[in-house]
Amino acid sequence: MNRTGRPDQNPGRPLTLQAGCKVNLYLRILGKRDDSLHDLESVFLPLSYPRDSLRLEPAGPGSGLILSCSEKELETKGNILYTSYRLFGERTGYWPGLKVHLQKRIPFGSGLGGGSSDAAIFLDYINRLQPERQRLPRTELAELSRQIGSDIPFFLYNRPALVRGAGEKVNPLPMDLSRFILLLVCPDCRVSTKDAYKMWDDGFTEPGIQKDLTHRANRFSKYLCFTGFFLYNDFEQLVFADIPKLRSLKETLFKTGAEAAVLSGSGSTIVSLFRSKRCLSQACSWLSDNGITYYINRIGV
Repeated sequence: MNRTGRPDQNPGRPLTLQAGCKVNLYLRILGKRDDSLHDLESVFLPLSYPRDSLRLEPAGPGSGLILSCSEKELETKGNILYTSYRLFGERTGYWPGLKVHLQKRIPFGSGLGGGSSDAAIFLDYINRLQPERQRLPRTELAELSRQIGSDIPFFLYNRPALVRGAGEKVNPLPMDLSRFILLLVCPDCRVSTKDAYKMWDDGFTEPGIQKDLTHRANRFSKYLCFTGFFLYNDFEQLVFADIPKLRSLKETLFKTGAEAAVLSGSGSTIVSLFRSKRCLSQACSWLSDNGITYYINRIGV
């Protein structure tokens, strides 16, 4: 990725970049802003799986961005990669000729930030194509990325963080989850982030009044998963009421031995933490028997 180039110069040999995902271990909605966005307080954790991949290769001078995708409905000018390319070019005057094939593996509507991750790794790549003296500093690239999506600044830094505002305030957060195995459960239902926020706006006027399953159940209250925070998500009560099988899925994860579990973002993914390999195996067997997709991540080992 550490290449140089001039505007309209071929960027070099083909390569493939991997774009991981994120989970929210903690999420509170603090209120709606005048710009119609929402102020949040959330803990983000980057993960390696599932992940998308971007295959990049040079295109002819002046060709701009030529995008293909494993999901054909994403091959439109509304794709976040087109938006990223356009805004970066307008900001820097740099328009490299590129062919990009996006292989989607991060599920849609899953609360894992797949589009934002794709955009972040693409912005970082085209920024590094420029001569070093012309590259945007990381802070300026993050500022530009906020115009595209609120989660993109986090993915540019790609480390555990406490995220505030609408996603623009990213502060690294020391975290040790090495004693846990993280099981990411991705059921086939999808949750619209826009609809989830609308439900919150319509149904709640005070921040922090919702209590999720983990937070409410005393028998799980001892499981502090990192300094000072429970796994918690303000969206859970709303999303579980709308899609009851997600609540049932979370309950099943506890029954199989999960030490903690929470909805990620507005869903539908549930992130759960296991200490016991035996319990993890039981959970995975149950998920496989019921045709539910899952991913295993080890953190900090």
